[in-house]
Amino acid sequence: MKKQCKFIETHNTTATGEPIRSIFVPRPTSWANGFARHQWLKKYFQQECAIASPDWWEFLIARHGKPKLLVEENGQFRIEEIEE
Repeated sequence: MKKQCKFIETHNTTATGEPIRSIFVPRPTSWANGFARHQWLKKYFQQECAIASPDWWEFLIARHGKPKLLVEENGQFRIEEIEE
């Protein structure tokens, strides 16, 4: 079985200089799909991911560039560049 999801990863710092890693994903198509996807992403990234509204997703792309694609196939994860 093959699973995949677009994501944008950002790195920033807090006011005290602590690093912040944020993972953003586009809004899911349904609640059930979103819940399953959230658990799957959390397993890979080892942290919560933020769901971006369509407008926010477009802003993130404009600010941080093209999203990447997380793919899991036969239990193996890989990150692919998206060609658009």
